Amino acid sequence: MVEFKICTKCNDKKEISEFQIKKGKYTSSCKSCVYANHKIWLLNNPEKLKRYRNNSKIWHSKNAEENREKKEKIILEKKAKNLCKRCGTSLFDRILIAKYCPTCKKKQKNEVWNKNDYIKNKKTYQDYNKKNRAKINLRDSKKEKTKREQIADRYVSKLLREKNGYTVDQLKENPELLEIKRILIQTKRLCKTSKN
Repeated sequence: MVEFKICTKCNDKKEISEFQIKKGKYTSSCKSCVYANHKIWLLNNPEKLKRYRNNSKIWHSKNAEENREKKEKIILEKKAKNLCKRCGTSLFDRILIAKYCPTCKKKQKNEVWNKNDYIKNKKTYQDYNKKNRAKINLRDSKKEKTKREQIADRYVSKLLREKNGYTVDQLKENPELLEIKRILIQTKRLCKTSKN
């Protein structure tokens, strides 16, 4: 239901939306009357208007530097508090609304995409794995075979740790152990192939 109110200036009954709200209450005069009275006041008091405009120009010119410094100080304080939500690095060189640093932003996007993609296609992935189990196993065994044939540092260090009982620190201090073990593996493999 639409509410009405009577304007004290023009004595017309108008909708409540035609009145301004000041200090939580509706004004006694409608917006059109307030606007008309303001226009009349401006026409009747050109000297006061001129004085007001001059005073405001003078005040702004005097305090321009101070206001600029205040604004810059506030912005610097906000930027200093602006940290990446994920890793906690400072985002001082970024815009104020930035929440993540560039690297974390990429990670966040990828994680969200991967999660959504997996949720959408979970059934498809499971069906594919069931149907192509032999194919997947063959692919994985080929990868393992190439790793063994290349005799990578990781593979050699794993053998030294598991079979010979070396620690990671010992292997870092003596990298020649990896080379010796690699040569031993190669010779054993050559012996096996020559026997066959």
